[in-house]
Amino acid sequence: MGFLNCGEHDPWMKLLMEQYQASVVRTPQSGILPLLMLARDGDRIERRGEIVPVIEGSESVNLPPTQTDVAASISGERTREIKAKLSLELTAKFLQALGVPVPGASLNAQLFNGARSLSFEVSDVRQLRVDPNELGKALAGRRIDLDHPSVEVFLGKNRVDALVITRVLTSPKFAVHASADSGQSVEVDVNGIKDLIGEASIKVDWKATSKSSITFTGPSHVTFAFSCVPLNLRDDGSFTIGLEIRPDDARWAHTEQSQSPGLLRKEAPAVPEPGLLEW
Repeated sequence: MGFLNCGEHDPWMKLLMEQYQASVVRTPQSGILPLLMLARDGDRIERRGEIVPVIEGSESVNLPPTQTDVAASISGERTREIKAKLSLELTAKFLQALGVPVPGASLNAQLFNGARSLSFEVSDVRQLRVDPNELGKALAGRRIDLDHPSVEVFLGKNRVDALVITRVLTSPKFAVHASADSGQSVEVDVNGIKDLIGEASIKVDWKATSKSSITFTGPSHVTFAFSCVPLNLRDDGSFTIGLEIRPDDARWAHTEQSQSPGLLRKEAPAVPEPGLLEW
């Protein structure tokens, strides 16, 4: 997975990072779920499968339940305006995740002709979360199967960081708002939607909410952002979940953690910068 840095001026991404400690994916998907393991090398992220199958004696692991809540603070929040080429690509990827394979070029030609930028918003957002503290307790004393092919990258001289997803944000519904130069709105060609989407539109509902905005609603939720915690794997297969804190770690000076070496099971974005992760 690559990373596209989007700068620090998008209020939507800022909200996701500050309130949900979440990274945004460039291609929303239904298969990004809690307990998925990730490998991180700088700003490159790679999926390594679920954590349970790599644990020795996994059949007896009793994991905490995944809690589902409404993430109301995100619904209705817009991104900043994004240049047409990238924003049309993102629109196409979200539609693909909902079950409509539409090229970005077709969107430009048939729906958003003349648009110089687009902004987005997601609605009906849900949060699926496994409590990191409960996860750490459930896996305390366990060991990773070092012969499992998924963990090879976390061992040896060139090892990379191991992460575990504990929270995902999902939505079946997103809106696209088109603008021309100087912030003027663009009238969307609603009549071109049926021709473009075709029979796939049976699964995806759409509605023109204004002359320059379209809302798409799919049959199921897809993940567009997630947060995670570190997995600290040792050479003997033992591991801990959470950020390992040392008494001399300057990051935790002036906090209650500075006097309590151990583990801080606090979620964080996979990459600590606002941007888009590409699987």
